[in-house]
Amino acid sequence: MNIKENILDAWIVVEKLSEGSIDPREPGMMTLEGEIENWEEHFREFLKQKKEREKLSDKAFRNSGIVLFFGIFDFEEVIDILKRKYNLADTYEDRSKSKKFTAALFFDKDLGFLENRFFYTMSGYIRKYGDFPKDIEEAERDLSNQIRGKIDRERNKENSFHSVLSWLLEQYSADLSNFRYKFVRNLDHDAVNLHSFFIRDLEKAKKLKTQNLERYLGENAKERINLDSRKESPDFCPEILEEIMQPKNYPDGRFPGNSDFALAFMQQAATNIAIHDLEDMRSINGPPGTGKTTLLRDIFAHMLVRQALEICSRLGKSIQGELNYWEKAKIGILPEEIARENIVVASSNNGAVQNIVRELPQKVSISEEFLEQIKEADYFTHISNCDIKEEEIGNERILTFKEKEEKCWGAFSMEGGSSSNMQKLLLAIEAMEQELNTSYTSDTSVYQRFLCRYQRMEERKRELQKCWKKSGEMVRLKKQYGREKEIFEKEKEEKRQQAVIEFESLEKEAERCRLETEELRQKFAESVSETAVLEEGLKQAQRNYDTVRLQKPAFLWIQKIFNPSGTKAYFESLTHANDTLTQAEKRKTDRMKEQADLEKCLAEKQRKISGLMKQKQHSTEAVSQWEKKKEKELEMQLDKIKKLEKELPDVRGIDFSQPYEEFQKSNPWSDKEFRIMQTELFIDSLKVKKQFLYENRKNLAMARTIWKKQWEYVSKENGAKIITAAWQWLNFAVPVISTTFASLGRMFANMPVNSIHNLFVDEAGQALPQACVGAVFRSKKIMAVGDPAQIKPVLTLDSKVLRLIGRYYKVSEKYLSEDASVQTLMDDAGKYGFYKTKEEWIGIPLWVHRRSNEPMFSISNEISYNGLMVQGKPKEKARGKAYWYSVKGTADNKFVKEQADFLVDLIARRMKEEESLKEEIYVISPFRNVAQQMARELERIHFTKRDKKGPVNVGTVHTFQGKEAKIVYLILGADEASRGAAGWAVSEPNIMNVAATRAKEEFYIIGDKELYRSLGSVTANKTIHILEEYAEKFIEQEAATV
Repeated sequence: MNIKENILDAWIVVEKLSEGSIDPREPGMMTLEGEIENWEEHFREFLKQKKEREKLSDKAFRNSGIVLFFGIFDFEEVIDILKRKYNLADTYEDRSKSKKFTAALFFDKDLGFLENRFFYTMSGYIRKYGDFPKDIEEAERDLSNQIRGKIDRERNKENSFHSVLSWLLEQYSADLSNFRYKFVRNLDHDAVNLHSFFIRDLEKAKKLKTQNLERYLGENAKERINLDSRKESPDFCPEILEEIMQPKNYPDGRFPGNSDFALAFMQQAATNIAIHDLEDMRSINGPPGTGKTTLLRDIFAHMLVRQALEICSRLGKSIQGELNYWEKAKIGILPEEIARENIVVASSNNGAVQNIVRELPQKVSISEEFLEQIKEADYFTHISNCDIKEEEIGNERILTFKEKEEKCWGAFSMEGGSSSNMQKLLLAIEAMEQELNTSYTSDTSVYQRFLCRYQRMEERKRELQKCWKKSGEMVRLKKQYGREKEIFEKEKEEKRQQAVIEFESLEKEAERCRLETEELRQKFAESVSETAVLEEGLKQAQRNYDTVRLQKPAFLWIQKIFNPSGTKAYFESLTHANDTLTQAEKRKTDRMKEQADLEKCLAEKQRKISGLMKQKQHSTEAVSQWEKKKEKELEMQLDKIKKLEKELPDVRGIDFSQPYEEFQKSNPWSDKEFRIMQTELFIDSLKVKKQFLYENRKNLAMARTIWKKQWEYVSKENGAKIITAAWQWLNFAVPVISTTFASLGRMFANMPVNSIHNLFVDEAGQALPQACVGAVFRSKKIMAVGDPAQIKPVLTLDSKVLRLIGRYYKVSEKYLSEDASVQTLMDDAGKYGFYKTKEEWIGIPLWVHRRSNEPMFSISNEISYNGLMVQGKPKEKARGKAYWYSVKGTADNKFVKEQADFLVDLIARRMKEEESLKEEIYVISPFRNVAQQMARELERIHFTKRDKKGPVNVGTVHTFQGKEAKIVYLILGADEASRGAAGWAVSEPNIMNVAATRAKEEFYIIGDKELYRSLGSVTANKTIHILEEYAEKFIEQEAATV
């Protein structure tokens, strides 16, 4: 699944289904008007009149012709056919509505059929045959051959052209609604809009293998660095952020905005990554109002400074011709070290492109403190404030300058892409050449002045880098101190607890010993008392014994014979007395031994108690000494930290201890002095650039000539190299050149892969993924800037039809779905980003919002960004107004007249109170029909403003992304009968997110609140809750004020 060729083939089918769009009401489109007797005469007269009216010379008219459109129909028919064929359920998506034609036939000025320009649309084939063609090119060839055969067969007959055309009109049942014809001024340039702008590049990509293309079409990046800046998150890695935010990684230049203000933390991180990381594909996800353009301005400023540094470092400033482009003419090649900083900006629509390239050179974008310096630099200021045209006076060609209101500070950025824009750009460059040749005063001292200023700025960077290292050391020491203090406190507590337990044990043991000693003493006392008694008994026994001895009979041996009984009694008394004495002596001896043992035990117990007391004292002293030692060590660490803090300047480094909101708003290492240095270096780089162009004005002139006449060089062996060399000079002269994706393939058609050095894709979330393929393989470095949480790409196909094509080609929804965009693919390919959810990886996130007040900010933050955005405005300046006006009514194709009347009356009353508010109000709807009807309704009070393309202050949400107004009204439309459409409008947060964040101060919703509340939509319910809660809070605050 997801094989490169399959992805490209699926995208080609999608693009082929987008081909053949036509607006039958477009000026110049001609319809059938009555019966035409002779089509050949009719068209010849038509061509003759066009030549006269447009004042075309014979030379110019030589390449003119006519195109005929057959079988015009609503594209919705094809969607419905495919749904029926493949049993696809209906959706309520508000798709781009369009008309398609089935076939387009081109004829030259002599009405010759141009077979090679015949165009048969895939939509027309499906409408006729009910399914996808196996090979649309083959079907186109067959039909073209059929027409050619008819022409050939009728060639020699009378009225052959009329006959063929009548046959074609009959074949396609031509009438007022389904047939148109149109004059083509130049068949080579004016017919390309019929085809998809991207198919040629998609086909080309199949044969190419560039690193960027493989990554864009491949699986997710192998390595991912999660820039989660929430310190409570398990993915928080401060070491990564510290590394990115080193002062040495900060840009060398800065756009001349107010030097009091720095980029927010993640803006700066994204900028540092963009200019220093080696990654060739990067993406930035910026919610509304988070300063995506501000970030890009600083990146561009840095790139110009790098160019100036390379120029100033070169010994010779004039680049000698080395690439032969015509006979002996040679153009100098802009050195790679300089050209690699050239900038191209691309987007999916003109609005997004114009937003950035028209804003960059505006004087209002320059802070007053730098206006004089910018004026002095004079980077072709006069040219940037003129409409330049070429005129021929006799044989002489001259440039004319029509001065506009002086709004621009210089020719910093211009639109390219379309042939008309490129013509203006080439005229501007020619005007630059004239200025360099006539009025510019050469000043080679700008090189040395730039280098001196650069050295000062680098010295400041080195100082800050030293501070960063010291700060890093300080942070490391603080962490170490914190860890060790924590360990110390923990160990101290443990030791104290251990000591308490140990002391309790010792005390228990000592108490037991004391009790035993007391018991022994009592026993000893008792023993002593008993010994005294025994002593007395022993003495009595001795006396008894002695008495018995004294009673010994005389002549004992005679008595034994003559008085045996008396002798026996004597001996018995003596034995008894002796036994009693012996026993008494034994008892005394035993008691004395017992006393000795008791005395020994008492002495032992006393020693043990003494030992226990000493052990307790020793343990106490040991703990105390350990505490003092550790406290001394910690005190030494703290002294070291304090010493480092004194050595650091006032400029703030990274402080991860700050609350999340403050941390996001911080910008470490960037003080006002440093920002002024960066800005002045950028201004000096403009002077260097202009002087370098002066010294290479011949190369610039040659480059312009080559680019203007590419067809003369493209067939040469080194043609691609010649054209690329020319482009690098043009892009150097105008630092930022923009194009839409639709024009990019044609603009760079003759340039090889990797020939665009730096491509920045603006509003990438709105761009279809296939639109960027040509840009991807032509670019060395690409950065996508956008937000998938805002408006998705405008679909011409039903999302279910997209999935059907995806299944057929075995391509996943990553590449082919209503959610797929250039931004989502670039996010997946990028190394740096953020896990918005467990599964959803986005590019480098920006979080500080500075556009909308409350509650618009909270609506956006809660429904789309999980509460991660931070309000950049002070609280007292961020209080806005918002309310949901619940208006019911009956819907006609989502348009509710009651809601329209309510809104017209509301705006009328406000304009009556303050007429100037008309310029500060946008009216927005999710639905195209509601927006179109509202534009007409609001014309009743002269509110609707229009330009060539239509209303500019009333439209769908899609038309307002990237814009802002003081007041925004979101009219939802729909009723109970169109519940499905209402559900689609709030099924995802994108539409509400964009609508709410267009409003800077006031946001009002008009719609049936109960209907939208009942849909079960998280987006609708959160919005209602926030608005109601804010209204209650506002009333309470008002009451408190009163």
